[in-house]
This record gives sequence, structure tokens and C-alpha cells, in this order.
Amino acid sequence: MGSMEVLEHTPKPTRRGPIVVLAAAAALILLILGAVAVDDWQRERESLAVQTAYAEAVATIETAQTRVRGTVAYASPLMQVGPADVRAALEELVLEEVDAGLAEFARARQALSDTSVWPWHDEVLEQRAARVADLDDRARSLTEATGQGLFVP
Repeated sequence: MGSMEVLEHTPKPTRRGPIVVLAAAAALILLILGAVAVDDWQRERESLAVQTAYAEAVATIETAQTRVRGTVAYASPLMQVGPADVRAALEELVLEEVDAGLAEFARARQALSDTSVWPWHDEVLEQRAARVADLDDRARSLTEATGQGLFVP
């Protein structure tokens, strides 16, 4: 009998290494670009929310100031020369209008302060803090008002 030769066949390993590395790198790049795009979108969204809450708070202050001025204008003739009890009642009416305006302002200010901003969006956080400080300054006429009317710096 003849000797049989046994041929061992081992498949030649295919070289997938570079393709897998390139695919992983491409996927990572796409993931990073996606994360950057989402972060930019969120930053714009936050900035718009801050601007909107700020505009609403400014409108709230202006509306409250207008109501107080209207009440003072209505009560003004008797606030100066009326009997003491009438003057006191009219000042109380003005103070009630001031208090109502302050309550509305506090809610609007809180809405701005509560506007969600991601912690690493420093410029939006600074924008929000600056808008809150500006609101506080604009509201001084209300926060320092008396029964005689708005505070005028």
C-alpha cells in the first residue's frame, strides 16, 4: 500500500485588523460629531430659553409699574390733600398694587433663575446671571416703592 499523505489545510488568516480599526475610528468620529452637534443645539436652546424668560420678566415688571402708576394717578389728588384716613387708605391701595407686582416679579425672576442650563455651558450661565442682575436693577422701582408710588432713582 502506498502511503497516504495527509494534507493539513488551515485557512489563511484574513487581515481584517486595519478595516476594523478604521471602522471603529469612523464610528468614534461620528459619535463625537454627534455629541458636539447635540451640545451646540442644547446651548442654543438654553440661550433662547434664558432670553425668553428674561423678556417675560421685563414685561412683568413693566406691567406692574404701569399698574402702580395708574393707581397713583387715580389716587393722587386725595393722597396730597385728603383727610388722613383717606390718604392712608389710598396709600394702602398703592401698596397692595406694589405687592401684587412684586409677587408677579418674584415668579418671573424665579422662572428665569430656574431655566435649565448644563453646568459646562459657562457663557449661558453667565448670560442667565447677568439677566437676573439686570432684572433686579429694573425692579428697584417696585422693590423700593412706597405708598406714595414707585421709587425713582
